[in-house]
Amino acid sequence: MNSKQKILEFYGSERDCFDVHGLFWFEQNRNFSRLPNGAHVSAAIDWLKENPSGAYLSFETDSPILAIRAERPEKAFMSHMTAIGQGGFDLYVRRNGKYLFLNSTKTDQAKYELTLVEGLPKGKRSFRLYFPLYMALSSVAIGIRKGSMIARSEPINPDKIVFYGTSITQGGCANRPGMTFSSMVGRHFPFEVINLGFSGNALLQPEMSQTIASIPNMKVLVVEAEANAGDLGVLKERFEPFMKPIIAVNPNLKVIVISHFPQTLSLYKKAIRDRFADLKIYQRTQCENNGWLFLDGMKMLRPLHFEETVDGVHLTDLGFYFVGKALIKAIKTLGFKTV
Repeated sequence: MNSKQKILEFYGSERDCFDVHGLFWFEQNRNFSRLPNGAHVSAAIDWLKENPSGAYLSFETDSPILAIRAERPEKAFMSHMTAIGQGGFDLYVRRNGKYLFLNSTKTDQAKYELTLVEGLPKGKRSFRLYFPLYMALSSVAIGIRKGSMIARSEPINPDKIVFYGTSITQGGCANRPGMTFSSMVGRHFPFEVINLGFSGNALLQPEMSQTIASIPNMKVLVVEAEANAGDLGVLKERFEPFMKPIIAVNPNLKVIVISHFPQTLSLYKKAIRDRFADLKIYQRTQCENNGWLFLDGMKMLRPLHFEETVDGVHLTDLGFYFVGKALIKAIKTLGFKTV
């Protein structure tokens, strides 16, 4: 045991000194799944729901050192995403009313203990620790100096912004968890943000519609499904039935629909270009008919000259930043104030 381990005391996420945000069913599940225990939409979503994208711990402490002890089922392995983004954590600190990035877990190991920050001056501070985007989480604990205080700092807001979408909404391929556009939005508005992005599986399934409809106090629903449902040719067939039960239980819900983001191949392949144009018109018309807000994914990222992705599809931090800024502006136009 080294000297740092001797002076640290670890507190797991099950302790009453934390709030776990972004996992609506955490209290009943007692795990890090994004859907209820036993919920089944598809075999793929059964796996993806265990990736706690968008979730974070909030807490306050006066400890001059913060460490993390975490366990995941396996090492990070994705070729087009950093180990931090796929299976790591990043730490934010609240300063002058804003959350500022502080540090991240720079390892690809399945089980580890790391110091996140040390040598902090005296005083209480509020923190957010964002969870992995593309890997299940077995356990996480925060280590503080023995004798320091640790307590809840950020009550869970009953009002919610829910994101439903593709691998991009889930977080592919942000360099670290806090850089997704859903997390950016969550740092700007006083709402609980729930990320229901499922890589390759935003197929507007009725089971997902019913699950989303069961979430109370939704203020905003952001739908980014074209890259999955549109590519498989089911968007026009399923979009209206998907939205109907959600609106039925929440007729005043503000809805934002995002169309396909830029893809360089559309410049050279007419079939792709024509499909994007057709589905853009369809989604825009649906928004106009229902009083929803339509955001053109092409226009959101057009100034970037196709530099916004890591592989022609999934966003880099640059892409996430631009989408996040556009969403913050859009949500403000709906009448919601930033913090």
